[in-house]
Amino acid sequence: ALPAVTPAPSPSAAAGGPTTIRVAALTLYPVKSCRGLRVLRWPVGPTGLLLDREWAVVAPDGRVLRQKDCPRLARLTPSLNLAAGLLTLRCEGLPPVSVALGSAARPWVPLRGALLGTEAD
Repeated sequence: ALPAVTPAPSPSAAAGGPTTIRVAALTLYPVKSCRGLRVLRWPVGPTGLLLDREWAVVAPDGRVLRQKDCPRLARLTPSLNLAAGLLTLRCEGLPPVSVALGSAARPWVPLRGALLGTEAD
């Protein structure tokens, strides 16, 4: 999702010049269909926000899970620690799962059915 933008009035806009844009909120979604991270500032990479939607949760059969098919994905809270090079997923009642940034051969996080239900068994 794109951050909300609000045009700020500027004297140059009234004169036909450029309008100043202010970003009201910035949310990063490192894992597809999971909760987002509200950030005040974040690095930009060649395709947009760095590490935005870089990962997905997959079922053991290799299917990428979507919140539409697996609503429990909304319970997963990701966190990124750029200094330590870690992506961590947390869900109440379960131990966290961490993945080293850049070390995974594939950009997905395998999880089991205890969290996701029968869709991931």
